[in-house]
Amino acid sequence: MYWAHADFEPDLDGFDHGVEPLLQKYCVSCHGAEKQKARMRFDTIDPDIVTGEHFGKWEDIREAFNTGEMPPEDEPQPTDSERDLMTRWMDAEFKKAKQYGSTKKRGDVRRLTRYELRYALEDLLHFPVESHVNTLPEEGTSLETGLKNSSRLLMISSPHLEAYLNAIISIVDEMKEVAVFEPHSVPADIVNLEVNPPATFATEGKKNKPPVSDVRRAGKGVVIEQGGYIDLQIPSVSRCKFETTLVAKADVPMSIEVSIGFQFSDFDPRQNLVKLGDIEIEPSEELRTYSLSSYPEMLSDEFTKGDRPFFIRISNKNRGEKNLYLEAF
Repeated sequence: MYWAHADFEPDLDGFDHGVEPLLQKYCVSCHGAEKQKARMRFDTIDPDIVTGEHFGKWEDIREAFNTGEMPPEDEPQPTDSERDLMTRWMDAEFKKAKQYGSTKKRGDVRRLTRYELRYALEDLLHFPVESHVNTLPEEGTSLETGLKNSSRLLMISSPHLEAYLNAIISIVDEMKEVAVFEPHSVPADIVNLEVNPPATFATEGKKNKPPVSDVRRAGKGVVIEQGGYIDLQIPSVSRCKFETTLVAKADVPMSIEVSIGFQFSDFDPRQNLVKLGDIEIEPSEELRTYSLSSYPEMLSDEFTKGDRPFFIRISNKNRGEKNLYLEAF
């Protein structure tokens, strides 16, 4: 098989007009002539990944960039299009370097860091694994780069292999429990929902927060107006995964906030409320089904170990005249 040499020419023009301006914009202030954090300097880096002298530095840049270590969270972040440009250019150049077959020493084989393994497994499995991954040995920080992904510090030994295997086995065992667990559903009785419930009071005469507010009947369903909410009582919090599902429609795009909460006691009507996330509603004349998945790892022990009654609240906190028509919850 013969290859055209031009296929492996480094894309220096792409670096000059696309990548270098992004390095100047987001990186050089910390990794330039005046300051070199982690002993890394990008304003003089060799842009030739294929045959150049800074292949290892580019490996560190790509990994730190892809995992979110760079730029740091408290610094300005690239836009999605800028990240896409940077990623595509580096991927293409590394592909050329691999096909070119340079005899220069490349990075050593290493184990994944804990955060890399966590992100990889959660992207693959759509299942929380943080508690399992945190049992693995913590990686050290390179004195040269300040990063945690140095291949020299992430060697693979028998104890490491055993620890990683045990973590994976524990994840699989928990997933098996979820897979064979018979789901328990708690539906709201929307057809008979009392949209103007009578006031109730705690033992000491303090008024309880009503389970429904700013909701009106509309045909088979109800309309949750701006500022309104509906509470659905649930007997407990799932130890594996719980899902909030709506059958609804709206005239305009809007968000519905999903929270879980409980009342402090029969004597104290105050509520402890934790936001689980938002369900994005798309404008449609037809009913659609929307879901939000949540996990007990998101909650404190008050929720996962308590024996009190809980409720799931869906709230319309949108500004303006944005109403949600709801037929199932």
